[in-house]
Amino acid sequence: MTLPTIIATIGMVVFGILTIYFSLREHLLKKELLLRDETRKRRVYQLSVLKSLQERIGYSLDIERIIDTLTGSLKNLFPYTTASSIVIHEDKYVFKIALEERVSNNFVNQVKKSMLASLASLIDHPLPQHFEEYRTGLIVDDENLSPLASFFHIPLIVKGEIVGLISICSTKPGLYKEEDMTILYQLTTTASNAFSKLQQVISTEQDKLLSMISSLADGILMIDASYKLTLINQAAKTLIGIPHLARPNIFDAVNMLSKQYDFGTKIKECLSMGKIIEEKELNLVDKTVQVIITPVFGPQEEDSGMPTKKVIGATVLIHDITLEKSLQQMKEDFTNAVVHELRSPLTAMKAAAEIMRDNESLAKDVQKLAIIIDEQSKRLLNDINSLLDAAKLEAGHFTIWQAPNDVPKLVEETAELFQPEAEEKNIKINTFFEDALPQAFIDLTRIDQVLNNLISNSLKFTPRDGKIDIKVVSQFNAQLPRTPTNPGILVSVTDTGIGIPEDKQKVLFNKFAQIKHIPGDRKDSEITEGTGLGLYIAKGIVEAHGGNIYVSSTPSHGTTIFFTLPVAKEETKPLLNPKLQKVLEHYTPKVLN
Repeated sequence: MTLPTIIATIGMVVFGILTIYFSLREHLLKKELLLRDETRKRRVYQLSVLKSLQERIGYSLDIERIIDTLTGSLKNLFPYTTASSIVIHEDKYVFKIALEERVSNNFVNQVKKSMLASLASLIDHPLPQHFEEYRTGLIVDDENLSPLASFFHIPLIVKGEIVGLISICSTKPGLYKEEDMTILYQLTTTASNAFSKLQQVISTEQDKLLSMISSLADGILMIDASYKLTLINQAAKTLIGIPHLARPNIFDAVNMLSKQYDFGTKIKECLSMGKIIEEKELNLVDKTVQVIITPVFGPQEEDSGMPTKKVIGATVLIHDITLEKSLQQMKEDFTNAVVHELRSPLTAMKAAAEIMRDNESLAKDVQKLAIIIDEQSKRLLNDINSLLDAAKLEAGHFTIWQAPNDVPKLVEETAELFQPEAEEKNIKINTFFEDALPQAFIDLTRIDQVLNNLISNSLKFTPRDGKIDIKVVSQFNAQLPRTPTNPGILVSVTDTGIGIPEDKQKVLFNKFAQIKHIPGDRKDSEITEGTGLGLYIAKGIVEAHGGNIYVSSTPSHGTTIFFTLPVAKEETKPLLNPKLQKVLEHYTPKVLN
């Protein structure tokens, strides 16, 4: 083996080792990230289940509804003129009275006054000033002067605290006996105990919920419809930059987040419109995070005739993606290292080899060595360019410069370049073009790159005496919505090669995917392995044009790869490189003068 070949081989080995090392490191980091993401999703799912359970139980535990049900069933136990209740809320009390007999307003007021006096003697804090009053049953009759003659009140106690009062009243004196009061007391106690037990269940579930939220690595904030911060875990306080605050409010969170993100406006938008707001990448202090604001809906409201859901709050998830960004940066650093450390010496080697190859004064064996160096340098440079393109695709920095171009002409020119290699293997390359094809709106260099890759693959995996057909036709499907490539141009490359197994077709366009040949179809020495990036880059180029690329293949019968391209409209103008456009705009006036 000659020295140039050894140098080229060593370069490829080093390049391969670096690629494998960083690929393995990327794989391990991605595996760790996937595990973290699955854990996070599972915990968030458990959180949503608990939240749903809490809401369902909470809305069913309406103390007023329980008392209404209780008072409504008393008429079958003993007679009464009115059955009343008072329920104490945080900011008000609600007085309800059901009139079974016609009484005056004065009678109703006496009942209420008596109940409030009883409550005042039982509780150690004043009743709320605001109250609501509801009357059902018969209409009052102020001419009826029957006084309040007999009554008894039973308090409703939940977890040791008086939350209301039930009262039975009558215009008949001495109507109620001790056994009547005992019956109502037993009913009330039973309802109170059931209510207390269910509240204990809710309290336990809330404790579990809070414990789960606190243990999450992701930041969680919960905000109600009045923009009050009802919950924030330690992870959120750390990510936002307020870990020292024991009880932060919404303004603390908004002020810190709003330095980089209009958090207040996004919360308002979520609450008012009931839609999910997502920010994929945001810098907070020394972290990079993803922010997802999700509306929380209450029970359906059917008062308007149409069931609707009201937004009662919002949940903010702050997901730390610093590790993902670190991985991306590592890949970019690796790519830059490959480009700068390998491209320059390889370019110099290639240029020197070209000079030696074309120097007729050199010995034939030296020229052959120069040809080997030239070819291997070219191969390594192509691999480096492929790696660079793949990195741009992943980072979202891949750009194309489109202009109206003739696809048949491009296909003919590209196919012509492969004719010498095809003739060596006795493979025919045929081209077929639909008449009057419109021009395509494409980046000529990039689509040429796609065609080069597809034709090269077909030549690589097609046995001798085979053929390759390249077709270009227009396409339009009226049953499908209009897209950049519908109507568009369809390009297909069909070979009579070894084909691709069905299970391998699913990963054909993945990064570093390489489809091994079918045993017995080709000799190992006839197949040159590549980087596994060609089809991945081809897919990125086609999709950047708004098109699609897909495969149809049968093992031992050949493969067809299709891709679609947009049609150039008459008014379409070329898209120039923005930097070049700036230069032209800056210098054109001076040239004209």
